[in-house]
Amino acid sequence: ISPSQILAVTFTNKAAQEIRHRLDKLFPVQSLWIGTFHSLFARLLRFDINKYQDEQRRTWKRNFSIFDESDVQSLFKNIVTKELNLDNKKFDPRKIRYTVSNAKNQGLTPEAYAKQEPGYRGRVISEIYNEYQSRLAANNALDFDDLILKTVEVLQRFPEAKARFRSRFRHVLVDEYQD
Repeated sequence: ISPSQILAVTFTNKAAQEIRHRLDKLFPVQSLWIGTFHSLFARLLRFDINKYQDEQRRTWKRNFSIFDESDVQSLFKNIVTKELNLDNKKFDPRKIRYTVSNAKNQGLTPEAYAKQEPGYRGRVISEIYNEYQSRLAANNALDFDDLILKTVEVLQRFPEAKARFRSRFRHVLVDEYQD
C-alpha cells in the first residue's frame, strides 16, 4: 500500500504529531495525510468550499479562517445582547452557542432547527443561528462544528469531490477508534 493512499485520523493534535513523527522516519518523502478530524476536514474543504453555497446562499472562499472558541463566544454574545438586544438571562449566549453546536452536530440548518423547535424560543434561537452563520460567512470563517458539517455537505453535494478523495485514499486509519 502506498502511504499516500492512507488517511490517518486521530482525536488530538499531540497524537497526530506523534504518528506523523513516526511515519516520517519510515516514509520521509511521502505526502501523508495525518491529523485530527478537524484539521483534515479543513484541508479537504480548502479544495472545494468555493463551490459550496448554503440555504441562504452564503459562500466561503478557500482561504477561510477558523474561529476558535473565544471568537465564537464573543460573536454569540454580540449577536444576542447587542444586535438582537435580547435578555441574556433568558437567552444566555453560552447556552445558545451550545444549542447551535448541537444542531450543527445533528446536521440541522437554522431553518431545519426552527422546524424542529417551532415555539418562540426555537424561532429566536434559529434567528440567532442564522445571523451567526451570516457573520461567519461575512468573515470568511468557519467554526469547528462547520468543519465537520460543511465537509459532509460538500462530499454529499459534489460527486466529483467525493470521487477525488475516494480515489486518493484507499485506506482510512482512525487512531484509537475504540475510544
